[in-house]
Amino acid sequence: MAKDCNVPQRCFTALSAEQDADFAGNAIRTSKYTVGTFLFLNLWEQFQRLSNKYFLVISILQFIPQVSSMTPTSWIPLVFVLLVNMVKEGIEDARRNAMDNGINSRTVTSVDPSNAALQQLKWKDVCVGSVLILKEDEQLPADVLVLATSDGTGGLCYIETANLDGETNLKNRNGIEETHKFLRSHLSGQDVDSTGFDFLKALTAECEEPNENLNVFHGVLQHTADHWKGKIGLSNQNVIYRGCALKNTAWVCGLVIFCGMETKQMMNAAEKRFKWTALDRLTNKYLIGVFALLAVMCVTSGVLSGVWIAATPSPWYMIDPGQQVTETFRNMITFLILPSAIIPISLSVTMEVVKVGHALFINWDDWMTFTDPHTQVVTSARARTSNLSEDLGQIQYIFSDKTGTLTQNVMEFMKCSIAGERYGSGTTEIGRAACLREGRPLPEDNRPPDLFLEKGNNFWDPKISNLSWKHHPQAKVMDDFFINLAVCHTVTAKPKDGGEPDSPASWRNGNVAYQASSPDEDALVMGAKGSGFWFQRRIMNDVWVVVEGETKPRVYQVLNICEFNSTRKRMSAVVRTPDGRLLLLCKGADSVIFERLRPGCAYQDNTKTHLRDFANEGLRTLCLAQRELSDQEYTEWAASYQEAFTSSDLREERLALCAEQIETQLTLIGATAIEDKLQEGVPHCIATLALANIQLWVLTGDKVETAINIAMACNLLNVDMQLELVSLSDPLPASPGDHEHSLRLRRDERQAATMSKLRGGIANCRQMGQFGLVIDGYALEYALEEEQSTPTPGLLLELTGRCKAVLCCRVSPKQKADVVDLVRLKRGVTTLAIGDGANDVGMILKAHIGVGISGKEGVQAVMSSDYSIAQFRFLQQLILVHGRWDFQRISTSILYFFYKNVVFAVVGCLYGIHSCFSGVNFWDDYYQSVWNVFFTSLPIIFIALFDKDIQLQTTLRRLPMLYSDVQSGSGFSGMRFFWWMVDAIYSSLAIYFLPYFLFRHTVTNPSGQADGKWLYSYIVFANCHMVCNLRLFLIVRTWNALTVGAAVCSILSYWIFSFIFTKFPIGFVKEMYGMFEEGLMHPMAGHSMVLTQLACLLPPLLQLLYSWAINPSLSQQAAIYEAGVIKSIGNARKKSSVLPCEGANLERQMEQHLEKSMGNPSPAISMGRRRTCLMVGYGESTASEFLGYAYSQEQGSSPEVLLSSSSLHTAKRALGKG
Repeated sequence: MAKDCNVPQRCFTALSAEQDADFAGNAIRTSKYTVGTFLFLNLWEQFQRLSNKYFLVISILQFIPQVSSMTPTSWIPLVFVLLVNMVKEGIEDARRNAMDNGINSRTVTSVDPSNAALQQLKWKDVCVGSVLILKEDEQLPADVLVLATSDGTGGLCYIETANLDGETNLKNRNGIEETHKFLRSHLSGQDVDSTGFDFLKALTAECEEPNENLNVFHGVLQHTADHWKGKIGLSNQNVIYRGCALKNTAWVCGLVIFCGMETKQMMNAAEKRFKWTALDRLTNKYLIGVFALLAVMCVTSGVLSGVWIAATPSPWYMIDPGQQVTETFRNMITFLILPSAIIPISLSVTMEVVKVGHALFINWDDWMTFTDPHTQVVTSARARTSNLSEDLGQIQYIFSDKTGTLTQNVMEFMKCSIAGERYGSGTTEIGRAACLREGRPLPEDNRPPDLFLEKGNNFWDPKISNLSWKHHPQAKVMDDFFINLAVCHTVTAKPKDGGEPDSPASWRNGNVAYQASSPDEDALVMGAKGSGFWFQRRIMNDVWVVVEGETKPRVYQVLNICEFNSTRKRMSAVVRTPDGRLLLLCKGADSVIFERLRPGCAYQDNTKTHLRDFANEGLRTLCLAQRELSDQEYTEWAASYQEAFTSSDLREERLALCAEQIETQLTLIGATAIEDKLQEGVPHCIATLALANIQLWVLTGDKVETAINIAMACNLLNVDMQLELVSLSDPLPASPGDHEHSLRLRRDERQAATMSKLRGGIANCRQMGQFGLVIDGYALEYALEEEQSTPTPGLLLELTGRCKAVLCCRVSPKQKADVVDLVRLKRGVTTLAIGDGANDVGMILKAHIGVGISGKEGVQAVMSSDYSIAQFRFLQQLILVHGRWDFQRISTSILYFFYKNVVFAVVGCLYGIHSCFSGVNFWDDYYQSVWNVFFTSLPIIFIALFDKDIQLQTTLRRLPMLYSDVQSGSGFSGMRFFWWMVDAIYSSLAIYFLPYFLFRHTVTNPSGQADGKWLYSYIVFANCHMVCNLRLFLIVRTWNALTVGAAVCSILSYWIFSFIFTKFPIGFVKEMYGMFEEGLMHPMAGHSMVLTQLACLLPPLLQLLYSWAINPSLSQQAAIYEAGVIKSIGNARKKSSVLPCEGANLERQMEQHLEKSMGNPSPAISMGRRRTCLMVGYGESTASEFLGYAYSQEQGSSPEVLLSSSSLHTAKRALGKG
């Protein structure tokens, strides 16, 4: 039990009820609220917003008649906003709570602690120390230690971890050998006999405290029986975590080690850090600016009211001048309340609705839907967050992984080097491009025409294939080479037909399926199989290899495995061969293998040459080595390994040290080369993004040569670009006799060399020309240290700022994240990181926007991302189309929100000042309350959802330089916000004073009385409403049925509301009774309406006409041209001369037609005898050409003028600058 263990870790006994209180229960809770805390906690969260706090204060002040002349109505929009958010949060949390209850109520089979009977237990009642019997396809309710499985040979079981890390390929776990052998005879999966029950109750486990690390587990298992051999070390391979599903295994007996919120799944379920967009940050700044304007207004009005009181002779019913100071402060508070509508309280709610719509548009975009040609699985883009869409329109830097992101991550074993000789035929797409670029002849491919190769293997060589290797002089080395591939791995095999593992018939050739942790391992095993060394199956620690031409399988006993990780960059296995020898088999990166070879090892020079050749073809390489061990040497090492494996602290470090001790004096036997092809459309996408002024950095763990050739093939680098290489080639060497001082000196030397190369690169880049930087991880380590030691940009950022492209090779996952963080913080630019694997999660979380690729390495990157896509090329659609449109829509909407609120608030404040600083409210309280919610909200929502300056997505994809309009942020700059506020203040002055001068001398009723305040207020409100709604017509770029309908409804809403509202002569509407008819019959109402609209809307209209007709931007030129193309295609459809029009959407027809005409090499006018065809084509390789389209009509008809020659020349000249 826990109280009996004297170690600073978790310690518990199986089937002990006394320890339940010491550990967390298994019930989970992901909901934020309970019934008792919902109201208070939700309100607390909502009042963290500055605007909500402001309106709460205003609502309270309105209830104080001494400082407020308004009926307390500000609480109405505040309560509405709070309720909307409360309902949304309540529904979402209720769903989470229902899901929690459903999960907690699931049942699982467990062993009753009081007897040996099996019982059904709810998940929430499972506790630490429970023993569970899990069945096939059942999900695990807690983290369990595998004690025994239904596998009769090796205690294996298979699990699917999709709910944990997103990976769908099956993984294997091992039962503890001692417990598995004993429990197999006492546990059938249906019940436990008394002997087995007593055995279970005597088990005691010690393990690490709960943590979120999915790849590491430390613990030991003990038993009180005399024959038990002390402590048994436990690793990650012995544990199955909550959320995993049991597959291809009849049953598993497991001991619960972590429950509930302490399980790995729940500890990894923490929400990602909240990301603020650039627009959010600017909006907050502008909101503070509006608050400052409000403060100036209230202070100025209060002071002027005091001056007016002192300077004006007051009759008895006015304010006593002796109370000037008191009245000044009272009026300050009054003028704080009066223009309260200046703060757009509904802005946050409206933007949330709009951003959800933008996220749905991304989810529904067919252009970003990918169908796998092999599996026919359809993958769509997914917006995993709805609050970052506008940041997609301001991307300046993209950081990309290579493998699985730019490439397909479909690995094929293609070539190899064995004993200093090169084998394998053919070349890669990247190799062909390199040959053409360098003027070298293409290598011959002499493969037989009827050659059949299995998936994952693309290797053929006449000296090896078809048993030819047996007659080769280096046959012994070749045998060692392929045995290394077939034995040194963690791949598992299973029968395809689901046959019994104990049956030899189930393991026939062609009926075995492999489950590999990575595509590389699968390709290596398939390469060995294709050359006659077939990994057949794994039984406990025995690996069976069938060698072609031999009658019996070879059985290799795997004694120990030193696992691969990103730090070690290698994997080793100690095996006993069928003839009794002890071999250490090792495979890994050449940088770590070569430094561990014995002195004078053969084949090194030739192998290095072959590695460079493979890298030039874009192939992924590994080196293979081995070492024969003596029994004594292995016995001594195994003892230290076992001690490290059973240690309770620093286990990983001790195991790594043990591996270092034995991975020395290796003999090189060869190297492998695996092909990973580029994804479709990657070169075109990268070239297009470059034209959009987006800089791409590729961060990869590949060799420098491999990365450079792939970068050339995908258009990141080109032959006209001068490359600056900053490389240290190898890691800092260290031998056991090195002292700390000497290591420090060598480290200082390498750092100085790195800084010198960076300064040299900066000097070279000051000259004319295009430059690209290639830096390896060893040099990057020192460059990052220099950058992190100073708050200003260092040498690395200075050099990269002068380069068109940056390629970082041999980098670790941490270095990827550090690079992204460095650029994001020091450059102050908007960044996007894209990757497909777990090693990309760090940089995805660091970037402003993280994009995950749904690829072959699971979906860990997707689970951490903000957006997920299936292919890299879809970035073009995500950024250039959705990002551009969303930024324009949201920025325009926010500016309009501030505009209409400032207009409305300033007009009301003007009356308070004009009426002798009385602070009297100009508006009817209920009209004021529904201004944002009812009168002006609908059109801007539809504009924010559907507006677009360029109508067709194809135009934006073919003209990436249009992205610069939004990338710079000029559409939401401080200067633009300032001019919008100037326009708002000017409009408010015109709205208030024009009717005033028209109405001041009019007499409208038979009694001769002048117009009253409420009639004047009613008409000014109508003018204000019309100005703000008609102002929308000047910012709308797209008119569709929804936008027109919303605008019409918004305009009519005031008149319908007024017609109903002013019909009641009693209660809260008595001041407005009859104002509808009286306002319509007023002789000056029409004049004031017309004059006010002209005065307010004419200046922005003239400015708009000037920009379109005299000084059009590049986007406006493209929009004009596009409109002409659409009109012409519409005419062509009517004549049926170019495009069919039956039942097809015009936009889709346009896009399809443009896609067909992409191959046109250049703008041209082709004259035919019977037909005239004007073609402006966009070629794949000519980025400066304009939008591709074809127009045709019968000769003799009136030609459609699509674009004048001068306009075409202007557009081409502008595009040529891009």
